[in-house]
Amino acid sequence: MEKNRIEEIENLSLAFQPIVDLSSETEYLEFEILLRNKEDNSFPAALFNDLIKDEYVYSEFIKWFKSELIKQINNHPNYRFSINFFPVQLNFESTWSFLKDMSSYSSNIIIEITEHPEPFRDHFDIEDNQAEFVINIEKIAGFGYDISLDDISCGQYSLEFVLKNIKNIRNLKFTLLPFRNHEFDDIAIFIVAWYNLAQRHNKRFIIEGIEDKELSQSMLDIGLTYQQGYNWPMFRDLKQVELCGNSQ
Repeated sequence: MEKNRIEEIENLSLAFQPIVDLSSETEYLEFEILLRNKEDNSFPAALFNDLIKDEYVYSEFIKWFKSELIKQINNHPNYRFSINFFPVQLNFESTWSFLKDMSSYSSNIIIEITEHPEPFRDHFDIEDNQAEFVINIEKIAGFGYDISLDDISCGQYSLEFVLKNIKNIRNLKFTLLPFRNHEFDDIAIFIVAWYNLAQRHNKRFIIEGIEDKELSQSMLDIGLTYQQGYNWPMFRDLKQVELCGNSQ
């Protein structure tokens, strides 16, 4: 399995989803990096599930990812890149080697720690490992990285957890995607509350899952200027940013 999975790593690619600030006319300067299969542009869930079961294969993946990230930073030194880590990845020494090695680029990198454990629930439970997880967040901040907590208000990223770690967090991200089948007025109450919390602690609040201009405007109307989603183009090659005018 190791040989096949290592070969599959070479069939991966990176995609770049902008995080925009609608209060500014600034060009696209910040992107979340998304892992994709070259063939069908999907997230390689089966491969990734196997990666986190085998430390050697995972270390080969991290080596590949590090090389690709350095290329992007060197080619686009004015951009910032948000890298999404599942908590289970913090169990691997190669992750910490990556974070240490890349700390010289920390001004270009945001470490985004996702909440949703699926499909990796069996590997990690924040509630059972909260003390260790808090230490890990402190270690990441110690390398000089800004930290985003992804999917707040879902699952285990509760108000208690966020407040406990607020000093080491730069960004709070709230995604609309799990709530698409619910009444928007019910969700809006909590969005505003999280936004007010972020404002009070001088943190950035990013609303994710913006899929059209109408939804974007409704978020802007309540003061949410930092937005992310399919309302904006996904870039497979950052040279396309310049080609499309490098504007929001």
